[in-house]
Amino acid sequence: MTRFLAIVRRIFGWGTVFLFLGIFIFGIKNASKGSLQSLYATFFTLSPVLYLLSTILSVAYIRKHGQFAGIHQEQSPVTSFFRCLGHDLVSPFVNIGGFFKALINKNVAGRNILIWRFVEMIIMIIIYAFGILLLM
Repeated sequence: MTRFLAIVRRIFGWGTVFLFLGIFIFGIKNASKGSLQSLYATFFTLSPVLYLLSTILSVAYIRKHGQFAGIHQEQSPVTSFFRCLGHDLVSPFVNIGGFFKALINKNVAGRNILIWRFVEMIIMIIIYAFGILLLM
């Protein structure tokens, strides 16, 4: 369950990043031409709300059923929420570092997982970059 919530948070987290990137750097125009543009526009618009909702669900689940539930229950929910946000901000750099570690050291534990998570991140970036370019 925590892996599912982490994937959902990453999907909407990257959507939020690209929403702000599109607004502040590219100046997204109104997307009313095609259904694919409308789909991307709706996704990017709803991403911040859905990211916060999935983060709240993750924190609630981790505090009740997570591996370190006892530690999280000793802290306030706000602290757990910001720790989850911090983890999401750091995770792309961890993915990049894990990918290079897996390429250099063939005997690293979970090598396939490290490579797959990096590929997963790159695929999301490409899909969202395509969406931003489509909305320009």
